[in-house]
Amino acid sequence: MTQEYCNVCGHPISSDESIARGYGSECAAAITKAYYELLNKDNDASLKYNWIIEVELVKSLFLDTFKTTKFRSEFKKSFYSSMQNAERVSRKQMDIMIKELDYKHLSVSREVIYNARQAFFEEWCSDKKITRAAIEIARREVRKNK
Repeated sequence: MTQEYCNVCGHPISSDESIARGYGSECAAAITKAYYELLNKDNDASLKYNWIIEVELVKSLFLDTFKTTKFRSEFKKSFYSSMQNAERVSRKQMDIMIKELDYKHLSVSREVIYNARQAFFEEWCSDKKITRAAIEIARREVRKNK
């Protein structure tokens, strides 16, 4: 059996997952970190990843959950109708929607948000290139934070 080596750092790798990927787990973490650093430098992508994905999903969940509800409170009536027409959502509006949704809805929503963010991240990374220097900087940070 021949020894396999990481395509990034040259260290021997032995796990089947690392061999299939072509690099070890530390380098995988460094590559992911380097892509996240690149994502955070892109203001539009960072805003979408960190805020817009969550807002769209929570707003959708909020509107679906309460679409058949007859609100007694004038505030809740007006808030629901304003959310139906809102193009943008403030932090305060987001907090109110989260407060109105119960834990059961939000726990399911958290998984959906995580999956949506992962899908966005993978799609965003597909056409981006990271430099060897960025990977090395990220590797040093990964090692330092172990």
